[in-house]
Amino acid sequence: MTGQKWKFVPITEKPDLESFDCGISELNDYLKKYAGQNHRKGLGSTYVLIPVEGEPVAAGYHTLSMAQVELRFLSEFQRKNLPKYPVPAVRLGRLAVDRQWQGTGLGEILLIDAIRRSVVAVQSVAAKYMIVDAKNKKAEEFYQRYGFQPFEGGSHSLVAAIDTLKELFAK
Repeated sequence: MTGQKWKFVPITEKPDLESFDCGISELNDYLKKYAGQNHRKGLGSTYVLIPVEGEPVAAGYHTLSMAQVELRFLSEFQRKNLPKYPVPAVRLGRLAVDRQWQGTGLGEILLIDAIRRSVVAVQSVAAKYMIVDAKNKKAEEFYQRYGFQPFEGGSHSLVAAIDTLKELFAK
């Protein structure tokens, strides 16, 4: 874990995004070109991790939105006692750490913040699950360490019950 102190700011506070490079062009482009307008339009809430002191340079970010889960993507255990229609969820559509900070624990800081924001949101707006959209196998393995399970059918999306996540991070 890095000794640096961090804070989250909404992308609308205009942190410095120009040098951000996580190694995946799709995630870099989203942050630099689309995240701000999507945040303002209510299509996805993006929060950027910046140092508490010094220049507000983006070290990482995550984007959350509301979603729903089709039952066919859930395991038999996850479908148990659910209605026969899609259930509400929170989607962690994007999470990325700048290459300079990869391997320092910032991915976990970003994920915990996204989960905490989701847990707060579901106190007012129902959601049974949190969905994450992993961009590659390495990202899938990262999320699985925190209890996320692959969707049925082999996509790169994973799912975890909000109640499970509450317990995991309440400790």
